[in-house]
Amino acid sequence: MRPNIINTQFTLSIAITEEMTAILDNQQIHPVYSTFWLVYHAELASRKAIEPFFESEDQAIGAGISVQHISMASIGETVEITAIIKEYNGSKILSEFIAMIPKHNIIIAKGEQTQIIMKQADIDKRISLANSRTR
Repeated sequence: MRPNIINTQFTLSIAITEEMTAILDNQQIHPVYSTFWLVYHAELASRKAIEPFFESEDQAIGAGISVQHISMASIGETVEITAIIKEYNGSKILSEFIAMIPKHNIIIAKGEQTQIIMKQADIDKRISLANSRTR
């Protein structure tokens, strides 16, 4: 990883669609932005914040996420998720994120996401090991 990553940020803008609503067992539970999709988008924003700092063989794997989903977003609304890198210790990166509806200045979620930086070759070895369990 290249240095000076602390306080780097990335903002992802998402237009909420019907497929992003709370759906369980193929049944819509609530017609609003689901926590599942919120977590996916928070991980994506956190990943995008660190990618410009990768060296040629660097890669990242998700190691944890926590989220407080505190308000709803409707189909058609735009949500912005901003991830900010807060800690980096040489292999572990912690980002904080906030999701909001900018049009109404409403915070809908906040949380933290952890990623581990590894060389792609090391990740490939772990993938091979995991795949060997199913052979």
